[in-house]
Amino acid sequence: MTLDINMDIKFLSAGMIIEDIFAVIKVERKDAASGKKFLKAELSHVSGMIGAKVWEESIPTAPLEPNKVYRISGRVDAYKGSLGLVITQAWQLDDEVIENHLKPRKSLVFDIETAGEDYEDLDKWSQDYLLDKLQYNTQDKEKAKQATALYPMFGQVVAIGMLNTQSYKGQVLALKKNKVKDMNLDDVNFTLLTFESEKQLLKHFWQIAAKFEHFISFNGNNFDWPYIIFRSAKNLIKIPFEITRNQDQQTDLMDKFKGSAIYSLEALCRAFNITNPKEKGISGLHVSKLFKQDKTIDIANYVSRDVVSTWELFEIWKKYMAGKIVL
Repeated sequence: MTLDINMDIKFLSAGMIIEDIFAVIKVERKDAASGKKFLKAELSHVSGMIGAKVWEESIPTAPLEPNKVYRISGRVDAYKGSLGLVITQAWQLDDEVIENHLKPRKSLVFDIETAGEDYEDLDKWSQDYLLDKLQYNTQDKEKAKQATALYPMFGQVVAIGMLNTQSYKGQVLALKKNKVKDMNLDDVNFTLLTFESEKQLLKHFWQIAAKFEHFISFNGNNFDWPYIIFRSAKNLIKIPFEITRNQDQQTDLMDKFKGSAIYSLEALCRAFNITNPKEKGISGLHVSKLFKQDKTIDIANYVSRDVVSTWELFEIWKKYMAGKIVL
C-alpha cells in the first residue's frame, strides 16, 4: 500500500510504502551489530514525529542532513513495537520552509513549591538524620534546621505551577486549608485551583501531565521530579508514566546552562534580562512560612512567576544555544 497525499503518521502500519515531505531534525551515523553502516534520523511531519533509518546501500540516494526538508520515499517498518521508516530515496527541497513541516510537541513548563515540617516537630532520629546526614555540610545549624522543605521525607508539595507552551495558558495547583473558588492571580494567563490535601493535588497533576509529551523545568531532574515521585508514593499514588532524563522527554535548563559553575534561575534571569521571579521579595525559602500563614495567593503568584521565567529562559536556549531544531 502506498500512502502519499494527506498522510497521517498516527495511521501508519508496517509494510506501507510512503512518499511525502519531511523535515530532518537529527541525523547520526551508526553501525549495526552486523557491522553494516546506516544513518539514524529523526523526522518531523505536519502530523507528527517518526524515526528513520537509511542503510548504507541507500545513503547515496538519500544523503540526509539535519535542518533540511526532503521528499522521502521508503517503507514503514516495525521494530521492538515501534514504527519507523526505512528510507530508500530522498530529494532535498531547497524552496521549502522548514517550519511548515514541524509538528510542535505538547510541552509543559512546570515548577513546584514545597513546605517542610518544623524541626522541633520531628522525632529525635529525624532531627539527627537531617543535621548529620542531609545537611552535614551546613555549618550554620539553625539554617540547617530550616531546610526540611528540601526533603520529601520531611516536606510536602504545596503548589505546582504549569504552563502550556502552545496555548500560553497556565494553572497553579495549590494546597489550601479551606478550598475556595475564583481567586485571581497577578498573571491573567494563570488560573488557580486549590486542594485540601496533597494527595488530591498530586493526582490532579498527574492527570494533566499525562497529556503532554515533553516537560521543561529548572532543576527538574534533580529536585522537582524526584520530589513529586517520592510524595506520590507516600500518598499511594501510582505514577502513570516513567520519568527519564531522555532529552526527548525532558529539558532541564539547569543542566543546559551548566558549565564551570551551576547557576541559579535568578542569576540567569539577571544575565539574560528576564524578569526575575524573586524580585518581589519572595523565594522558595519563604514558602514554608507563607504556607503556615495560609497565604496561598502569595505562593501561587510566586510559582507562576517562576514558570514564566523558566519558559522565557527556554526560549533563549532554544533560539541561540541548542544548536539544533527544538520542537
